[in-house]
Amino acid sequence: IITVGNDISQLLIAVVLAYYAGRGHRPRWIAVGIYT
Repeated sequence: IITVGNDISQLLIAVVLAYYAGRGHRPRWIAVGIYT
């Protein structure tokens, strides 16, 4: 269960990063990448 939750959370993070990167929020995207 923990492994599945981790996979889902990583997928959600990837989607959020792709969304912000697509909208051009470069500083925020880099900041999120640093904290994850």
